[in-house]
Amino acid sequence: MARTVIDAVPSMEMVRMVNSGTEATMSAIRLARGYTGRDKVVKFEGAYHGHGDFLLVKAGSGATTFGVPDSLGVPADFAKHTLTARFNDLVSVRNLINVYSKDVACIILEPVAGNMGSFPQRKASSRVSGRSAMTMGSFSSSMRS
Repeated sequence: MARTVIDAVPSMEMVRMVNSGTEATMSAIRLARGYTGRDKVVKFEGAYHGHGDFLLVKAGSGATTFGVPDSLGVPADFAKHTLTARFNDLVSVRNLINVYSKDVACIILEPVAGNMGSFPQRKASSRVSGRSAMTMGSFSSSMRS
């Protein structure tokens, strides 16, 4: 899309589709939800993807626990669509996918979790998240806000 804009206005030096990482993340999730017709998002504990209500969630332990708001002002009705896996724990991702495969629109992750002291994600974790998302007809997005 940016290429189309630049081709139409050759003097344009930069194209910015959003103003913040929060907007980019919210747009990507809305696109995944619209495309799949599913509501749930899988994110990882400790990861920050912006200040959208459904992203400010930390889930309890276990695959059947819905998201619980981790910040005042986040309605439980929004938070219930966010599932949280443990960082670098492939079993927790697989458990969530096994239980919610028909409900998950996307898996969102940070390649390096800056909110936790810049811990890199294991390559296998990223690959399994991507494969799990593709298998169930969802998207996996590596974005940083």
